[in-house]
Amino acid sequence: MKASRKKLAATFLTTILLGAFIPAYAKNIKITATPIENFLPENSEKTQFGKLEFIGGLELTSKNKNFGGLSGLRITEDGKTLFAVTDQGHFLKADIIRDSSGKISALERAEFSRLRDRKDDKLKGKSRADAESLEIFGNQFLIGFERKHRVDFFNQSNGKLKADSKSKPISFKRFNFPNNKGPEAIAISPLTKEVFVFAEYALDKKRQHQGFIVKDETITPIAITLTTGYSLTDAHFLNNGDLLILERFYTPITGQAMRIRKILSQNLKANTILSGEIIMQATSQMEIDNMEGLAISKMQDSSTRLTLISDDNFSRSQRTILLEFKLID
Repeated sequence: MKASRKKLAATFLTTILLGAFIPAYAKNIKITATPIENFLPENSEKTQFGKLEFIGGLELTSKNKNFGGLSGLRITEDGKTLFAVTDQGHFLKADIIRDSSGKISALERAEFSRLRDRKDDKLKGKSRADAESLEIFGNQFLIGFERKHRVDFFNQSNGKLKADSKSKPISFKRFNFPNNKGPEAIAISPLTKEVFVFAEYALDKKRQHQGFIVKDETITPIAITLTTGYSLTDAHFLNNGDLLILERFYTPITGQAMRIRKILSQNLKANTILSGEIIMQATSQMEIDNMEGLAISKMQDSSTRLTLISDDNFSRSQRTILLEFKLID
C-alpha cells in the first residue's frame, strides 16, 4: 500500500495519453448525441456565464440498458478521449469528435465495461459498485466509491479494468460518511502530487464539507464551506494548481442548480476551511440536469476547456447531458 501511494507521486503526469486503456472485452455501444446549441434557451445570444463561455453541448442516449448514472468524468489532456464511471459499476471510454470550430459533436467508438475486483469478479450491487469519482495518474485509474466508502486503484489487466492486486483501497470507513454521500470527488494536484478527496455531503464538527489530502499513508482533513442544499459532486485541478469544485443543488420547487468554485493553489493547506470564488452559477432555466462530473482539458489554441456531465439516475424525467465551456482568464 505504501509503495503504491509513493508510486502515485512518482508517476503522475500533467499530460496524460491513455491510448493503452482499451478494455478488449468491453461491449461496443452506440451513443446518440443530440446537440444543445444554447445554454440559456430564452436568450440564444448569451454565451458568457460568470467566467465561463458556453461552447456547446450534447444530450446523450443509448439503447444499452446499463447506459446512464454517469458521475466521475475525465478527459485526456488533448481533449480527444472521454472516460467516465457509473453508479452501477460500469466504465465508459469514448472518442470525442469535434467539428471544425472545436465544438464537441459526437461520441464515437464507445466501449462500455464492468469494473472488476481483485479476484476478477465483476463489481455488482450498490454497496460495492457505486462508483462516483474518477481520476487518472500515470497508467492507472483512481475510482471513488460510495456506500462502502473507499478510493481504489485500477489497472488494465488482460483487457479488463481490474482493481490493482498490489495495493489496498484507501478506506474512509472511520469518517462515518452517510450511506450514499461518500467520496464524490477525487483530484490530484499537479504541483504537490497529493490526492484530494471530497465527500458529497458529509459534514465535520464545524458543519463544513469534509475533504481530505492523501499522501503516502497519511489522510489529513481539509474542509470546504457549506452552502445549505449544495452538494460537492466533482473536482479537478487547473495546470497552475488552482482547484475547481463542482456543486449541485436540487429542490422539487426550484429544480436543479449548479455552480463552480475556484480555490487558489496557495490556500490548499491541510486543516483549513476553504471557500473560494464562485466563477459560474446556473439554474433550472438553463440547460442543466443533475451535474456530477467535471473534467478539464487544453485545446490546440491553448484555451482551457471545462466539460461537465450529468447523472440521469436512470430516470425518464432526467437526461444525460455533456456540456463544454471555455474558461475566461
